Amino acid sequence: MAKKISVEPADVWKYLQENMQEMTTTMFEIASNDDFGIVIYLTESDNGRTGKIIVCADDNEVYSEKIVNEFDGKKTAERIYNKYLTEKVVEILSSNEAKKDNESKESDEDDSMFDYETLIEERETELDDALCIFLDAVCEDEGSTNYYFDQHMFEDIKEHFLEYLARKWNTVIRRPMFIEDENGEDFFEEYPYEYLIFDDEDNPIYKS
Repeated sequence: MAKKISVEPADVWKYLQENMQEMTTTMFEIASNDDFGIVIYLTESDNGRTGKIIVCADDNEVYSEKIVNEFDGKKTAERIYNKYLTEKVVEILSSNEAKKDNESKESDEDDSMFDYETLIEERETELDDALCIFLDAVCEDEGSTNYYFDQHMFEDIKEHFLEYLARKWNTVIRRPMFIEDENGEDFFEEYPYEYLIFDDEDNPIYKS
């Protein structure tokens, strides 16, 4: 497989900082896969405050996502590399094409599922980015999120923080997900916390 990685995920943010001036006018190639016609670029965004990873398929942009710090850059690059430099990209691009063509009922059903998954992924990315910024501000040190928290810790903080807001303070949180109902059937819900059943319903930490 003709996969080529010029910049490893752990080095994406550092590479952005080192080449920030040039990236105001130029996109830098950081990975590619000739077998699928995929090239992944890195450039600056928001007047140098953040970066952006851009995925092109046969010279057409098919996906882009901002990165806001070192931890976010590594996490985002790993996910994008895993999706767009592997065989997974075939299904992704096929789903995109099916969405555009809208040729059949079967395609429509596939597109709906793809839309749900995209909506979930985009919202999770927004929540991750917001938590990165929050943790950096709390810890104050430059690059603190990457320094203090590994992936397991980060996900644990996010889950408990959102659950606390929803259960303790009845905050309405948009976090699209699929939930299993009492009959074992999955259904999609954008605001899921009021439908979730928790094992510790009487936990005093969540009582007002």
